[in-house]
Amino acid sequence: MTIFLKVTLVGMVMSFIFNFILARLWLAYPAAVVNMLPKEIQALAPKADPKPLCRVRWSLFFLYLLILAIGLMTTALFQIRGFIPLFRIGYWQMFLVNLGDLIGLDWFFRKKYLWKLMIVGTEDCPIWKTKEWMMSLGLPEHLLFWPLIVCPMMGLIYQCVNFL
Repeated sequence: MTIFLKVTLVGMVMSFIFNFILARLWLAYPAAVVNMLPKEIQALAPKADPKPLCRVRWSLFFLYLLILAIGLMTTALFQIRGFIPLFRIGYWQMFLVNLGDLIGLDWFFRKKYLWKLMIVGTEDCPIWKTKEWMMSLGLPEHLLFWPLIVCPMMGLIYQCVNFL
């Protein structure tokens, strides 16, 4: 099996773990993830309870660390060295997480569980409709922010950790 296929499989596993945990958090504490929702929904949503908000933030922090650790273990186990290969692997794995988030969470999951995800007081907001959601948050975030900022940053983090 080639290194690219192995790295892709690990990236898909990273995407599954990331999106599964994020989906569980969103279902368990819909009001606590309001900061990750479009501005229109944030404006209408009531203030979140601090305890679930803190729990979600810590869970997200450990989730990001877990995803980073899995990616770094990939580079160590497959003995990948050099700036360009490490950067490509970091970028590619985070891009797979990005695609999973766009297709899995922002599209399928949100469409299927929309009635459970709506925050009280925001039900009439037109942004909850799939087209408006994708135009205001999903596509700009996943076609601009992630590929231009998050994915390259992960590639650079892989490279920096390799220097240690």
